[in-house]
Amino acid sequence: MRAGLKIIRSAARLAIALALVSASTAGRAQDWSSVYRTVQAPAAAEPPAQSQPQQQPQAAQAPPARRNAKFRGAREAAVARSADSVAAAAAAPPPAAAAGGAQAADVARGEELVRNGDIANAAKIFEARAVAEGTPQEQSSTLFRIGMKWQTDGSQLPADKRIEARHAAVSAYERTLQLNPQSGAALNNLAQLYRAEPSREKDADVLLQRAIALNDSRKTVYLLNRAALKRDTKELDTAADLAQQVANADKWNPAARSMLEDIALRRDDAGALLKHIAWLDSQGLVVSALDTATAGIARFPQDGARLLTSVARTLSGAGYTPDPAAFANTDAGRTLAKLTDDPSLGAGVRELFEVLREPQPFGALDWWHDGFDPEQSPAPGSRAEAMQNLARRCGDFYRDAEDKRSEPYYQLAVAMMGKRNPDPRAIMGLAGILNERHEIDALTELLRTYTPGLLETKGRTIAAADFLHTYQLRLALGMMYGYVERWKSPGEPFYAGSIWMLEQARESAYFYNQEKKLPAPEQLRLPPDAVKMLSLGRLHDNDLPGSVRTRLDAASDYARIGQLNAARRVLDEDWQRSLPADLDAGLRRQLDAVKSQLGI
Repeated sequence: MRAGLKIIRSAARLAIALALVSASTAGRAQDWSSVYRTVQAPAAAEPPAQSQPQQQPQAAQAPPARRNAKFRGAREAAVARSADSVAAAAAAPPPAAAAGGAQAADVARGEELVRNGDIANAAKIFEARAVAEGTPQEQSSTLFRIGMKWQTDGSQLPADKRIEARHAAVSAYERTLQLNPQSGAALNNLAQLYRAEPSREKDADVLLQRAIALNDSRKTVYLLNRAALKRDTKELDTAADLAQQVANADKWNPAARSMLEDIALRRDDAGALLKHIAWLDSQGLVVSALDTATAGIARFPQDGARLLTSVARTLSGAGYTPDPAAFANTDAGRTLAKLTDDPSLGAGVRELFEVLREPQPFGALDWWHDGFDPEQSPAPGSRAEAMQNLARRCGDFYRDAEDKRSEPYYQLAVAMMGKRNPDPRAIMGLAGILNERHEIDALTELLRTYTPGLLETKGRTIAAADFLHTYQLRLALGMMYGYVERWKSPGEPFYAGSIWMLEQARESAYFYNQEKKLPAPEQLRLPPDAVKMLSLGRLHDNDLPGSVRTRLDAASDYARIGQLNAARRVLDEDWQRSLPADLDAGLRRQLDAVKSQLGI
């Protein structure tokens, strides 16, 4: 993973520091006659604005890096656009012949002055020739190409002439903007030249703000260049906001992600880096999140515990899908393994690797007990919360793999969760395993121990209009009540039964979906096992039509959003065979219609 991140960072620097060259000027000094060509469309004449020219050391420079194939396609739109534009320049028709002997003579005289080192007078000749004829648009485009040529060829001049070439480029871009104030490429490129002079950093900032306001196809480049400027002037909050705009628009843009990490690493503590890691997690970019966290420990040793906790948090997320034990063989895992003897983090690192290798008893994870409360849920953001979620995620992984290790992982997660936890997924996972083995006594004891706290917590989530956790709590309680065949409450409270809880879970899902305005495929809904449990409960309550309708409605809903396997699970063959021959004709027709839709 670390090697992959290095490639991303190299590509990010390339997006910031790529030289302003087109296919007609890259790699060797061209004769100046190529600058003077007939221009039909200014957009075609101006190569794309990119960032720092090669001759400017202020930009983080790096040679072009081989791209990581994993990030091809959707990644870094700005880099892709620049590459496309360069390719288009190579395919363009050759420059038109010089317009008359006067132009050829002027160009030859200017080239001779360049060879003799008289940059200032050569620049005057080239600019005068640019505005000697043609439309203002053509003049602007020619001046832009002059500025580009001074920038790109300047690095090949003797050291004492490079400053003169930079001044010549500045002059050409300034005159370009006099003729075309809306040239984003000229605004951007001139800003990079101004940025090389500390006294003109404010002028560079004004130019980049003007370029950003154009909202053209190069906006990503302008935003990142302004972010680099603000970073270097130590306005880190502004720099981070600018880079985050790019990252939010395109999470695959490695230049934006590298910039955000670089800005965060310049802070006094790991707060900004942890915020960036949380954003990476939210986008499913778990490899980058893990690499960033493990690398950050060396930069912020005083915040090593928070960063190590973030590693466990990332590993517990849905975005991390490999075998938990495989983490040790990743770049991030190998980086972390070097800290096993660290005086402050060593115990936490060792315990983390142990729990990833195989389930551990609660007592073996002392470092991760920080924030644990046996009566409440772990403190938000604590080590205990991260370990509880990691143990539950391991349980989910091995349950899906039909591996017996799922049960001890769920047991660890339940031990870490406390009795009043709004996230009951671990206890529901353990209850499901006990039900499969028909261990009714163990299920009953689980209910007796945790039901009071879960019910109390549910009351708090309802009062807070926390529809997601209310749904999860009702779902867990409804399933566990069903496992012990408590379809309805035998007394008070009246809601302590499977049917009521699952019906209300469905209602909580509805309100959550309304609140979040989720598209149909992403909406919460009862999972197939819960649908079957609710159907079974209604059957035990002597409501056969309601029992059948529960499955048919759910199957139709699943089919509507394309989840055909879930729909087929709801209408399993054993259930169909159990239906009475005299089933209501309307329900029979509905069943046949859904089966036809599912191809069963």
